[in-house]
Amino acid sequence: MKKSIACAECRSSKRKCIHAGSPPCDRCLQRGDECVFPRKYGSREPRRSIPSRPGAATVGSASDTRDSLVTAPSPLQASYASPPVDESPFPYFTDEVKACYVRCAYKWSFHHIPSLLVGLHENSLDVALCWAILALSVRFSPTPPNGYPTQIAASNAFASLARSLVLPKVDEPCLHTTQTLLLITGHSWGAGEGRRAWLFLGMAVRMAQAIGIFEEPAAATSSAEFIAAEERRRTAWTCFLMDSLLSGGKGRDRSLSAAHMHIQLPCDAESFAFGEAVRLPRLDGSISLANNDPVGAMSIIACTMQVADIWGEVAKWACQVHSEDPSPWNPNSKLQTLSSRLQKWKDDLPNRLRYDVSLLRAHTAANQGQAYCYMHSIYYLSIIFLYRPYLPEVEMEQPGERSPEWTSWSLWSRKELIKAAETVCEMMQEMRNMGLFFLRGLVPWVGFAVYTAVGTLLYFFHFPVLEEATNSTSWQSYIVEGCQFLKDMRQAWPMADTWRDTIQRMQVFYTTVKSRGDAAVTPTERRAIRHAIIDYGALQPSPVGEVETYADKETYATPENEVPEKPQQPSQLPLMMDLDFLDRSDDDELLGTGYNDAAQVFWESFPGTTGLW
Repeated sequence: MKKSIACAECRSSKRKCIHAGSPPCDRCLQRGDECVFPRKYGSREPRRSIPSRPGAATVGSASDTRDSLVTAPSPLQASYASPPVDESPFPYFTDEVKACYVRCAYKWSFHHIPSLLVGLHENSLDVALCWAILALSVRFSPTPPNGYPTQIAASNAFASLARSLVLPKVDEPCLHTTQTLLLITGHSWGAGEGRRAWLFLGMAVRMAQAIGIFEEPAAATSSAEFIAAEERRRTAWTCFLMDSLLSGGKGRDRSLSAAHMHIQLPCDAESFAFGEAVRLPRLDGSISLANNDPVGAMSIIACTMQVADIWGEVAKWACQVHSEDPSPWNPNSKLQTLSSRLQKWKDDLPNRLRYDVSLLRAHTAANQGQAYCYMHSIYYLSIIFLYRPYLPEVEMEQPGERSPEWTSWSLWSRKELIKAAETVCEMMQEMRNMGLFFLRGLVPWVGFAVYTAVGTLLYFFHFPVLEEATNSTSWQSYIVEGCQFLKDMRQAWPMADTWRDTIQRMQVFYTTVKSRGDAAVTPTERRAIRHAIIDYGALQPSPVGEVETYADKETYATPENEVPEKPQQPSQLPLMMDLDFLDRSDDDELLGTGYNDAAQVFWESFPGTTGLW
């Protein structure tokens, strides 16, 4: 018997849609999303034509880019979609909201915190910048502002107002407008609006270039001059960081490289706060001899920029086909070059910044725990992205004859993958132990690292080699806790919902394959999954390209008058019952409407390209 119709949001994320027969459903109301009940699909209509989140750009809207970037509020959100343009943002800056923003300032590190707090107290900060700060910080607040049903609804409303105020100023470049664009980029990315994030980031980078902040200013002669110069440098480095992290995928090349960064790395937080001029090396290791300022210590933020630069190269490499590359164990291969750079970065870290659980606890006590986890998440994701294209028998594909060197390499790279994924999950457990106060300061990248590690271990849990089978209990614990971590994180960042949904569908896929063997997936599907691993991101809708249609794939569309046949259920699901977010009543929908591309979605996923266009 057919179920009642689900809204577009719940249907696209394979979740149960609870409603009273008309929009909004419970989930969209809680999240502040537009709730749309689509018409029933015909057999030739691609499943991925489901409307996306409010504000997400759609295919064919290039001529309306500016309108789509601003996005008028939906009827559901109209009563709280956006404050009046002339309303002051300053009353929303409660002590809790200020503290929430300071906790995540390691990602948007350009603010001199003492000056920021004075500006908020005196109501003297740029208004558009204030709304953008609120869009990021209010989502971490334990309660929504007055007049808003949820923190996410308020965050979206404030971001909408910030966009409407900043877009008319894009031809008037200044530091505050650049910072506002960067903050809006962060909000859009975490909200799952990858295309919008990519476009706003492009505007921020171009504006930063127009005002010349990628060039080192003259030596400061006072504390005030050093603070002003450091704020400009840190704004430029935030452009570099976000450009590196959001790069990759089809058509998303980096705009900034080490060659563009003619400025020293960010100084430590104390030198910035107190206005104590120090010198640091540039990204290429050189150091200015133009002044006699003392050489400062490498900070977490400076080291983060270094590993983000390597990640940008890893992401570019991961998106390419490697069939013509030298063997991965060849010292001249790109993989070995990138691996050596990562190892050197790790070896050069100051002792206090190397990864260890005890050091994580110490940095947390010093209010640097989130920044510490963020830095190491970039490093371990780089390791995972380097090695997972070389997984043996990836997604159950039977390899042909392999040389002993290939066999040895595959086993070694498999161990490196496991070690990196386990370390991320160990770090995740410590973060959870820190409590909600710690979790409210985490940016989406940390969630993406946990999602990647959990999905990797889920594969190894179901398809271990003999010597790995003894690790299944600890992997199961990591997977369950990782899913709970993402469940907690979705309260602030809706993107985490898609990650959890993908893990859920991967679990169904893997257990079905184990039960049904070769009958579960066709050779065509195996090849598509393998291709997704080799050609990273090419099968996902790109922020800058046309959205691919899937009308020829039966898994994406079901005729109106045909109920999909429910595949044979596995006799034993060793992990499924432990995943508390898996609604067993929806198994027929999961198994009949594209569940078998879940693993492909995971292996090709990239920050900002998780299907939320």
